[in-house]
Amino acid sequence: MAEYSRKREAANKKTVNEKQRLVNVRRQEKTCRESTHRLKEKMEDLDRRRKQLEEEKMAVSDQKEKVGSYVTQLNADLEAARKELEAAVAERNSINQQETQYNRELQETLNKLTVASVDQRESEREQKMKECLESLKRVFSGVHGRLLDLFTPSQRKYAVPVSIILGRNMDAIIVDQQKTAIECIQYIREQRLGHATFIPLDTIVVKPINDKYRSFMKGARLAIDVITYNDKLERAFQYACGNTLVCDTLEIAKYICYEKNQQVKAVTLDGTIIHKSGLVTGGHSDDILTGAKRVAEKRRADNIDELRRQRDDLLSKLNNLSKSKRRGNFEEQKKSEISGLESRLKFSQEELSVITRKLESINSELNFIASETNELQPRWRKAHSDLTNFENQITQLENTIHSIEDTIFEDFCAKIQVANIREYEQRQLQLAQEMAEKRLKFTTLKSRLQNQLKFESEQRKEAEDRLNKLEAAIKNDTERLTQLGQEKEQLLRDKKLISDQIAEAQNALNEIKESFDEKTDAVNVAKRKLSQITKEIERMMKEIVNKESDIEKLEADQFSIFRKCKLEEIHLPLERGSLDDIPIKDSRFQDDDEMDIDEDDVLSSNRAGPSSAATGSGWNVQVDYSSLTDDLKENDGIEIANEFEKKLDEKSAKMEEIAPILKAIERLDGIEQRLHDTEKEFDSARREAKTAKDRFNNVKQKRCKRFRAAYDHIEKNIDRIYKDLTKSRSFPLGGTAYLSLEDNEEPYLDGVKYHAMPPMKRFRDMEQLSGGEKTMAALALLFAIHSYQPSPFFVLDEVDAALDNTNVGKIANYIREHASDTFQFIVISLKSTLYEKAQALVGIYRDQEVNSSKTLTLQLD
Repeated sequence: MAEYSRKREAANKKTVNEKQRLVNVRRQEKTCRESTHRLKEKMEDLDRRRKQLEEEKMAVSDQKEKVGSYVTQLNADLEAARKELEAAVAERNSINQQETQYNRELQETLNKLTVASVDQRESEREQKMKECLESLKRVFSGVHGRLLDLFTPSQRKYAVPVSIILGRNMDAIIVDQQKTAIECIQYIREQRLGHATFIPLDTIVVKPINDKYRSFMKGARLAIDVITYNDKLERAFQYACGNTLVCDTLEIAKYICYEKNQQVKAVTLDGTIIHKSGLVTGGHSDDILTGAKRVAEKRRADNIDELRRQRDDLLSKLNNLSKSKRRGNFEEQKKSEISGLESRLKFSQEELSVITRKLESINSELNFIASETNELQPRWRKAHSDLTNFENQITQLENTIHSIEDTIFEDFCAKIQVANIREYEQRQLQLAQEMAEKRLKFTTLKSRLQNQLKFESEQRKEAEDRLNKLEAAIKNDTERLTQLGQEKEQLLRDKKLISDQIAEAQNALNEIKESFDEKTDAVNVAKRKLSQITKEIERMMKEIVNKESDIEKLEADQFSIFRKCKLEEIHLPLERGSLDDIPIKDSRFQDDDEMDIDEDDVLSSNRAGPSSAATGSGWNVQVDYSSLTDDLKENDGIEIANEFEKKLDEKSAKMEEIAPILKAIERLDGIEQRLHDTEKEFDSARREAKTAKDRFNNVKQKRCKRFRAAYDHIEKNIDRIYKDLTKSRSFPLGGTAYLSLEDNEEPYLDGVKYHAMPPMKRFRDMEQLSGGEKTMAALALLFAIHSYQPSPFFVLDEVDAALDNTNVGKIANYIREHASDTFQFIVISLKSTLYEKAQALVGIYRDQEVNSSKTLTLQLD
């Protein structure tokens, strides 16, 4: 080794310059090789991209041709569909006009037939039906009653359309099961109580309610939503009402049925009906029905035959028109087809524009790739040439160094019998590497065995601990099992005892129910008697009020006569009292203007006025009628009074001609002064009353105007806000919410109903919604009210307590979208889904050192 070291040192000294040059050349060769490799990779990438773009260009060109031909075909189909739709609309309008005319004539004929043959027995049938229903309720437990008796319209204005919609089903009887209906029919047949229609809740086929009509447009509502009923009977009312709409006006009904082409029955508030087929029914008049009834009384037989012939003729004409119509909803299909074609055309045109832009982009990129390739090829050829030169220089330098080393190590190589020193160095280096690898392998194996020994010891200790714990748990569970067995036996004994007590209580309950049913029947009988007595009392009270009104009028006339006699000093024969006790002004009666101020108080005082004045006013005067003849007493006195007035005028004229009364002038002056003062007071009081009334009306108008402004704004925005809060990817339209007034004429005197229908839920009262649904509805109403008169900020204290994560996310998104510098939210929440979307967080914590609360603020935006 000493000789090798000496010779290696000599060789290094002689080859130091060559090695230094070799290192520099190799460094340059490496840099050049890397540059050449990068240029080659870039050229290959450009070539691959060029081939890919050429293939894509061919595909895009083919697609452009297909889309262009498809757009041409769509334009032709769209034009043809529009022409077919115009022809169908013209045909439908012509048929509808004829149908309307025939339908109007048919309705008039049917009304005449109804009046002639059915209306006469209606009251008798109604009474008979009520008696039959009472009998069925007593005998069968599953009978609920007539449909007519089991619902109430939500407002008075819906009474007429609801009665028209229910029609013949109004007298139908609702029962729980079909078996009960069959038993009722058998009972009616045996008792000969007539006939009745039954609606069994368990077997009737009910069409589902189409929820889109609940919020289709303002002024139109589903019939089932404008009545209130027991939820247990919902199937029966869905069967009777179906999807029929109640519309405020005929224009709304026409818009829905004709312009929107909705296949739905619509009934207006005045009773006009638009059927699914487009037929319109209406024109009710009590006068016409009364006249038709009188005509039917005189010549019923001939008239009914003639009316039936007219009815059959009109039905035949309507049937022929129906056959001439197109089968199915042709117009709706064409409109849908046109809408689809327009959307496809728009999409195809957009797609064609995108394809054109894409093709232009591909051509531009191909031009760029060609220019880049032309620029890179000369650079790559130059770099490849430089790399070849560097490799040749490296080979020359290595040969020079090897030659010098072979000369120096010639004797050493011959001694150790190797071809050259490089072979010897490679052998020695390989032995050293093998030794290092074996040493490293031994050290690694030793460390792994030590770690495994330590791990196994710890595992054995943990297993022993677990075994001890399991043995203790087994012992405790055995003792607990014994104890639970004893408790089980005790509970079984208690259960048996309680079951016996329940059986006894059930028997007692059955006895009480039987007694309760008997007493309920007695109470119902008593209630009916009480109702009859109450009606009789009300009738008598009305008669009493009418008699009192007559008495008041007569007493007022009597007072006027007494006052006139006193003022004109006319002598009356009196049994008791004196005319001097009669006051000139009677405070019992008020002027019309004063009545406007407080009409109820004046009416109540007038009711009590005359009678109380006759007995307790202090002028107890009774006229002596004994001097009158029997004829005068029996006569009403109108003709006699006129005759007396005529004679009185003649006497007064003669008296004025004879001589004046001196004291009359003085008395007239006093009366005129009193009259002047009274008129002055009256004018002043009337002006004050009018001023107060005008002020009251102004305040009333302002109140109504402000209420209407707020209500209209909130009603307009509540549905949109509720949809924003409840819509999702599954339900992009969201829910429906609306407000309705209980009293449209005086809205502030009654309540406002708020209805909210979550997505894919049917109509229910607000009380029947879940806690989360109520929270979403309440927030929608809150935001709608805020939109009318916005406040600068909101403070929401844990409004998400009853919400799941989905709804919390919807609330957070809504707040995030609407938050601004003029509309800020301060939200108190414990859910990360809400506060992670905030702009800033404020936390409250307790500082133990100073024993006080402090805040932390974190800006998230």
